[in-house]
Order: sequence, then C-alpha cells, then structure tokens
Amino acid sequence: MNNYSINTLLNTEKSNAKTPSEYLAIGREVIKNGTAVQYSYKNEIRNGYVQYLGNNSKNGNAKFIFVGTNSNGNITTIHIKSGKDMWKTLNGDPKNKTIYPSKGK
Repeated sequence: MNNYSINTLLNTEKSNAKTPSEYLAIGREVIKNGTAVQYSYKNEIRNGYVQYLGNNSKNGNAKFIFVGTNSNGNITTIHIKSGKDMWKTLNGDPKNKTIYPSKGK
C-alpha cells in the first residue's frame, strides 16, 4: 500500500491520503479487515464497512473509520467518525452502541 497504512489515521481526524489511489487503498483495507454492516442512505439499504481505530486522545471516546458503498458495491465515501456519529449512522440512535455485522463480506 505504498508505505501508507490505516494505522497512520489513528491520531488524525482526517485521511492523510494524497492521491485517489491512496484513498482507495485505505477503503480496500477497511473492506478487507473491517466489519461489514448495513446502513440506510437516501431510503435504500447500503453495505458499508467499519473498523475501530482507537480512542480519541482528548476525551477517550471511540473512533472508527467507515467506508460506504453504492448499490454496485463501489466505494463512495470514507470517513473517520466518532462512536456517537457511527452508531447514529448505523442504528439511527447514538445511544445504541451496537454494531450489527451483516453478511456482506
């Protein structure tokens, strides 16, 4: 992966990808090693992938990397999200701290 790893994201809030190929390499790594999930986007169920990155150094809250896909399975977005934002994306409720794996892999 051109000496670029998801581990470089541990202490940042944004991806350090400098090229589209680095961006996609991060997405592919999350798809390979993360947890497949389903989420609702624009009234359709999409497949995504979540990987735990660690805890925020400021407040100790969990942070995740999220890869979203379109209906064709192509990577459409990569975000670093707080646990609260992740759980809201996946469950519609930031207090429901459960990640329900799908059978998408």
